[in-house]
Amino acid sequence: MDEHVRKDVERATYNRTLNRERPSFGSFWSPALYKAMMAAEFEPELERLAQQYLSGKKVLILGAGAAEVEVAQRHTDRIWALNLSENAVEALQKSHPSVHSFVADAEALDALEERFDVVYCKSILHHLHPIDAVLASIARRLLPGGVLFVAMEPGLYNPFAALARRFTPSQSHTPGERPFVFSQFHRVAREHFDVLYENQHFLWSLLLPALAKRAPVLEPVLDAALKPSLAAERGLRKLPLAPNLFWVMTGVYRVR
Repeated sequence: MDEHVRKDVERATYNRTLNRERPSFGSFWSPALYKAMMAAEFEPELERLAQQYLSGKKVLILGAGAAEVEVAQRHTDRIWALNLSENAVEALQKSHPSVHSFVADAEALDALEERFDVVYCKSILHHLHPIDAVLASIARRLLPGGVLFVAMEPGLYNPFAALARRFTPSQSHTPGERPFVFSQFHRVAREHFDVLYENQHFLWSLLLPALAKRAPVLEPVLDAALKPSLAAERGLRKLPLAPNLFWVMTGVYRVR
């Protein structure tokens, strides 16, 4: 797809307030079990890392929405929120007036004059490419000692997520989406950054809230299976190449 066409499609997708052709991301899961899965495995890590790396810092959020801004606001009041969508920026300006929200392309960060202590990306980098050029531009926008904070970036090789992308695409998916092979992302990131932290989440456990959505009668059984399932995944994460099979990754990278 031509790059200009891709951008137009992405902008239209993100600006769309209601898409009747595709289900929303949240419609795939039992809300209660999905919330429990995130609370058990992802959210404590996110909060710990946010406390460590965002506190008092000047932060640029790429692909910002209310959820990302609220994470940052718990730790700093120096927030710049970038989004390709005019509707998303307008909503942020109304709901979070103290935040510097603006429309811009995350693939064109060199157009910005500001530099930042932290660039925070949650589930956005896999929409940006070529990723090596994007990471280089992020590095140029960081102050000395600054960090790239990556959260919930999806992986290419998780078999269950791959089936979901193939057969039940959500409105959050766009033609430019390119989930990462995590080991390859690690190698590209090291061209510009030192790796401070990396972790992966959810191998098969993401199936539990999806099954509960489709068979609510099973939800008590699936809920009881959640913590043992997550514990087993943590053990497998230590095996060579196994991290590439997980659904999402979190990482913190210091600019060189």
